[in-house]
Amino acid sequence: MAGNDQESQSEAKDEINLRVLVFKYLQYWRWFLISVILSCIVGVLFYCISDQRYEVSVSILLKEDKPGATGSGRGALGGLESLGLLSTTSNIDNEIAILSSPNLMRQVVYSLELYTSYFEDGFFRNNEVYTDCPYYVSIDSVSPKNIKGRVEITLKKVAQGVEVEGKYIYKKNKINIESSVIQLPGYVDLPSGLGRLSIFFRQGVSEEKLSDRYHVHIKNPQKEAYALTEALSISSTTKRSSVLSLDINSLNANKGASILKEMVKTYNTNNIDDNNEVALNTSLFVDERLKGISAELSNIEDDVVDYKEKQSITDLGAEARLYVENASSLNQKQNELGTQLKTVELVEDFILQDKNNYKLIPNLGISDPGLVGVISNYNSLLLSYHKLERSVSEDNPSFNRALDDLTNTRSSILAALSNIKKSLNISIQEAEKQSAKIATRVNSVPSQERGLLEIMRQQQIKQSLYLYLMKVKEETNVSMASYSDKAKIIIDPIIPEQPVSPKRSLIFFCFFLIGIFIPVIIIYMRDKMQVNIADRQELERLSEVSVIGEIMAKGSKEDILVIKANRTSPIIELFRTLRNNMQFILGSSERKVMLVTSTIPGEGKTFISINLAASFALLDKKVLLIGLDIRNPKLSEDMTFRKGLGVTSYLSGATADWKSLLVSMDGFPTLDILQAGVIPPNPNELLMKPAMKQLFDEAKKHYDLIIIDSAPIGVVSDTFLMAPYADTTVYVTRENVTPKQAVSFINEIYRDKKLPNIYLVMNGVELAKNKGRYGYGYTYGYGVNIEE
Repeated sequence: MAGNDQESQSEAKDEINLRVLVFKYLQYWRWFLISVILSCIVGVLFYCISDQRYEVSVSILLKEDKPGATGSGRGALGGLESLGLLSTTSNIDNEIAILSSPNLMRQVVYSLELYTSYFEDGFFRNNEVYTDCPYYVSIDSVSPKNIKGRVEITLKKVAQGVEVEGKYIYKKNKINIESSVIQLPGYVDLPSGLGRLSIFFRQGVSEEKLSDRYHVHIKNPQKEAYALTEALSISSTTKRSSVLSLDINSLNANKGASILKEMVKTYNTNNIDDNNEVALNTSLFVDERLKGISAELSNIEDDVVDYKEKQSITDLGAEARLYVENASSLNQKQNELGTQLKTVELVEDFILQDKNNYKLIPNLGISDPGLVGVISNYNSLLLSYHKLERSVSEDNPSFNRALDDLTNTRSSILAALSNIKKSLNISIQEAEKQSAKIATRVNSVPSQERGLLEIMRQQQIKQSLYLYLMKVKEETNVSMASYSDKAKIIIDPIIPEQPVSPKRSLIFFCFFLIGIFIPVIIIYMRDKMQVNIADRQELERLSEVSVIGEIMAKGSKEDILVIKANRTSPIIELFRTLRNNMQFILGSSERKVMLVTSTIPGEGKTFISINLAASFALLDKKVLLIGLDIRNPKLSEDMTFRKGLGVTSYLSGATADWKSLLVSMDGFPTLDILQAGVIPPNPNELLMKPAMKQLFDEAKKHYDLIIIDSAPIGVVSDTFLMAPYADTTVYVTRENVTPKQAVSFINEIYRDKKLPNIYLVMNGVELAKNKGRYGYGYTYGYGVNIEE
């Protein structure tokens, strides 16, 4: 049950705090209204001046390269993969890296001249018009890449021609450009080293669209390429597909569509050039070998002619024909083996040369299917490596992985070539053994015929190799013309009608929130910077002493005495509440001395003392109000009493009977006032005289309640001398006057029990501001002027 009570109290406290917080901010509703209106106006202006950007997208299908994907070649590659000698990875990530590289975008920038932008003059912002601008501006004499900064010119139509003005901006330097062109085409000289601008009327654009002013910006192509790359995003539609979505954010929708189309076109062109590089290298290699073999074949043919002339050979005999027939099959086999061995040696020699480390290996039609597949895969990996080398850095994981794959595959090729050479050499040795057996039967053949057969066999080998290289050359030329585009547009560029930014609803919502938060922040910061107690809630939060009442600020025209007989008002009701609380605190009739003090002057302790005394007097109680702030007496001044003798006269011995010093007020017959009197030179010693105790002993016999208006204890220590005579203490604080540091002082006094039964009263409360109930103010001060 106790836990439930604590939870209920906590929830009630949170609800009260929330309600107080809401009321606290609602009182500034005019601030919020003005702030929201101004923020919305700023939001409208921000929306009007913000550049409108369009999101253009296109979808492309990539045709994946699968080297050796058919026949036995793929089976050989599969065997190498299973042995861990060859690894294959998806090319989609590599293609995305290539498509999103600044190098590719730079080609697009040069192709479409995107380093030059055209803007139409607008009221709030300049709108990019791209090719709809009736003017066409180009740079002559120098390359656009020499423009390190940017050129900004304005073309203004005048009565005769076009007026050109602008500037060249590089870092912090600005060079003005001013000229006029009477008739188009015309030319404008740029600053030294930058060439000149040629201005034409654009073909296909009606002069009816000609506005008064156009702005032309020319930037460095490399910087523009990087900027467009930042605006480009590429993503794969699904993990298992090769369909890519290309999106670009552009100031002009048509410009964005042109960029995406040109990107795909340039990508396909580069891919065809890369693929043709294999065939081109093979063709060059074959041409070089054909020259050498042609010369060798010619020499052998000359040797045949010379031999026949020297040996006078015109026709072979029957025995020679029989030898040729028996040895033809063996010669053919030797020719094939020699051709294969020569081809393998040529490829191996090509690979072992350092200058060919990163060149494509020519595919000469090696008969071994596994080796053919490995060479084809190596060439594909080398092409991918060259692409990555141009588009990514050497620290990129994709680049390192491609280099490792390339090295592993090259080692596999050399190992395969070595094995094939060994196999061919064994086969050749076996064929030579068979030839030796046949040679024993050739002893009867004339020596001339044997020599001729040897020369003709060399001729056949060279001729076979020559015919084979010619065949390879033709196949290579055919392959160079057979490559197709790798990327195919499957969804044409989608040109949106509405810009993706700025988003009007989002901007207005954000500025509306800004309009709400600005007053909140200001009010919060003002409260944080407030050094004085702001309200009763803050006082209760900081203080260890109970707050028994609050008194609202009186009107500036009201007298200090607000308590009147047979009258009621909000402030009178608050004093009645305070009076009832004090009656409950005092309890018995023996407890009748009430000490009223504060921390600093200006908190209204005299105001509380007078009105609290008057409120008790209305109950027909005999009340004595003593002004013991003898250093700075305010009681007589505030009540417009005639200054004269008072309690100081009695304490100093100038007057023997303190009762003769009492004054009264009209309407309060049971209220007597003993004012402070003349300011003494020794106030502290005066308050410590025995006459003070005698005064209180006698007053307790004649009065039901004694209220002491004492000095502020944060300024002087006089009040602590009154503590032995008091039964309770009313400690007055004032809203927005009492310092927050004073609460620590009050807590210390409370803990050390330097004053009896301390209770706090909050004075000068603006109830309309803090609680939403009443709204009055007053001007009152203790040594200072306080305006509420």
